[in-house]
Amino acid sequence: MDSDGIIEGSRSWRSASHREHTKDGITTSVNNITVIGVIHPQTCEIGLAEVGETGSYHGRYLDNGTIQLLLVESGNTPLAIRNTYRSQYAHRLNR
Repeated sequence: MDSDGIIEGSRSWRSASHREHTKDGITTSVNNITVIGVIHPQTCEIGLAEVGETGSYHGRYLDNGTIQLLLVESGNTPLAIRNTYRSQYAHRLNR
């Protein structure tokens, strides 16, 4: 994240029970997706978009270091997921 709150990174996932199609049409249970987004410095609200995908994340960085995100994706195989991420470290954003 830069000083303006702009986020660039990637999201990786692996699943024993769920599969998706990659950009080249291959079915996979493992993927790495580039994301871009922004975090609001006062409210810690987060918005992320998957590059090359229809997915959009909305969420919040919480005081306890947890990030809660909702993913909503439209298209032929719509998707709605709620994820909670907990840091192994005690980093906090300055509000």
